[in-house]
Amino acid sequence: ANLIRAAVGLILIIFWMNLKHYTVTPFQVVLFSFYIGVGVVTLYSIWLIFITAVIWYPNLSNMVELLYTINGFARYPAEMIRNSGKIVLYLFIPLSLSISAPMKVLLHKNAWEDVGLLSFVCILLFYVSHKFWQHSLKYYTSAS
Repeated sequence: ANLIRAAVGLILIIFWMNLKHYTVTPFQVVLFSFYIGVGVVTLYSIWLIFITAVIWYPNLSNMVELLYTINGFARYPAEMIRNSGKIVLYLFIPLSLSISAPMKVLLHKNAWEDVGLLSFVCILLFYVSHKFWQHSLKYYTSAS
């Protein structure tokens, strides 16, 4: 189902860009694809950190529903969230950057600040989630 959504989204992007007469260079397509991958790694790292907590607290079965709700915030641009409180800023900026930064690259907007921030957050979250996963596995005991 997600592949169909991605294909429809890509078709809508191409249709909208043709309608607005945007030109896209192959370099921009490569950058867009790369930063989509960076965004996916960022979202994966956030999910891994939260879901790893279920190893210690199995009663947190509603964690997946919470993460789907939080992922819904990725639909909104980062500029909308930056003026909110600091807790909201630090939680939702990685999510919104993972969507808005690649689109800014594709739309010829000055996105280097967002792209740099997304790259830094991606590397940081990937490192933290990896270390957290390794730490969690040390204390995991199987029921069987």
